[in-house]
Amino acid sequence: MKQDGLTRNHRAPGARGPSFGTRSHGSDNARMNRLAHLEKRVDAIDGRLGRIERDVDTLKGDVSTLKSDVSAVKATLASIDSKLDIGSIRSSVEKARRDIYKWIVSIIAVIGAFYFGLQRMPPAAFPQVYSYAPSPAQAVPAPLAPGAPPASR
Repeated sequence: MKQDGLTRNHRAPGARGPSFGTRSHGSDNARMNRLAHLEKRVDAIDGRLGRIERDVDTLKGDVSTLKSDVSAVKATLASIDSKLDIGSIRSSVEKARRDIYKWIVSIIAVIGAFYFGLQRMPPAAFPQVYSYAPSPAQAVPAPLAPGAPPASR
């Protein structure tokens, strides 16, 4: 596989860094140091991978526990739904709400009819209130003598 005139295993002249798969002109010490460094890195990666595997196993157990808990909650909800008959309760509440609205409208209509009926009634003829005390401008007639005929006007 060629990329920009280079093969996969060959590096461009003057490129830096380790080149695996090609012959480099370095000392055996430098190669051994690089190998020791790579072995340390692989050991560190193996340690991390082991921790990740343990964590994944723990997560698998937690997920399976959650699955069983969710299925138990679903079963409980189905049981509650069947025991309480939520559908009929919901329809009863809706019917009660419609009945309340009907009552409110009926009461408002009766009060309105009563009010407008009173507005259309003719005014009531109240009896005239007479004052028994004479006003100062009126003359008070003298009392009649016993046996005298009443005065004519």
